[in-house]
Amino acid sequence: MKAIKGITNNYTLSKFNKIPFISCLKISHKRSTITCQLLKINTFTHLNKFYRGTLLNGTADQTLKETKQMSSNQIYKNILVYEANPKVLVIQLNREHVKNAVDKETADELYNAFTVDFEKNNDYSVAILYGGENTFCSGADLKNISKGALNLVEPPSETNIGPMGPTRLELSKPVIAAIGSGYAVAGGMELACFCDLRVCKEDSKFGIFCRRFGVPLIDGGTIRLPALIGLSRAMDLILTGREISGEEAFSIGFVNRLIKSDENVLQKAIELANQLAQFPQDCMRNDRLSTLKYIYNNLNEHLQNEYLFGMKSLQSEEFQKGVEKFTKRKPNNEENTNRTSKL
Repeated sequence: MKAIKGITNNYTLSKFNKIPFISCLKISHKRSTITCQLLKINTFTHLNKFYRGTLLNGTADQTLKETKQMSSNQIYKNILVYEANPKVLVIQLNREHVKNAVDKETADELYNAFTVDFEKNNDYSVAILYGGENTFCSGADLKNISKGALNLVEPPSETNIGPMGPTRLELSKPVIAAIGSGYAVAGGMELACFCDLRVCKEDSKFGIFCRRFGVPLIDGGTIRLPALIGLSRAMDLILTGREISGEEAFSIGFVNRLIKSDENVLQKAIELANQLAQFPQDCMRNDRLSTLKYIYNNLNEHLQNEYLFGMKSLQSEEFQKGVEKFTKRKPNNEENTNRTSKL
């Protein structure tokens, strides 16, 4: 098990002493850096106890503010990257205070994690994209966009970095989305579409919520969603922007595995990842790529078309009014909180 490194703020060694299986951890610290290495542990149970106690209980912002990338020595501020086991890498969104909304910095970190930590690292066979047990991703960070901090929106013909980060990548290895209770909407739903398989809870919530604000699908959603669930069902979601539950998402084929609301979605995703990782990898990857090439023939060309249509929307007065409407919503109003505070 590789070391998990992170530069911490307001987090001391005394807090590590409260971890029940501290005897299993080797802890060293130099200046502000704390290194934790799991010793003789290669099962999810022990790792999950550690993360559930420190990262998955809503206190990630107070515990590990920045997590160091395992492969390239770059420090991440908005995501966590760690092993579930030697074959499975977890990439976790860590902006719970904004429902894991993705700003430019987060998009860049996601792109780097998928390309450097996962794709270029031969140790890992499967990646899991995870947002925590209580949410997945609420889309682009419109509050930041309203302040002029735009996500990168460049033609796919010039870059494979999408506005949400990795959404234009054509990876050689599978990715599983682990979608907790709460929202996977707008750009967050496009991130889920980017993944090969999706595991969610009964009370997960999906939808093209950006419909309400004049924000276009520009991360492959108009291409991948109809490929996954068919044109008619995709049009229903794209045109109406309505919310669907995890149960409905499973019934229409968008989600591959459905679990109860009180179950751990990361654990279920790791179990599925372990199943994939045990197969002969060359054959599985080649079959996967052949399937994707058939379904998404000329993907870059389709992404380019989506970009051109999306830019027309982004350059319109309608978009500017939509962003203003979003930023001026009343978060204390129950209807606004439940229906329009996520993108």
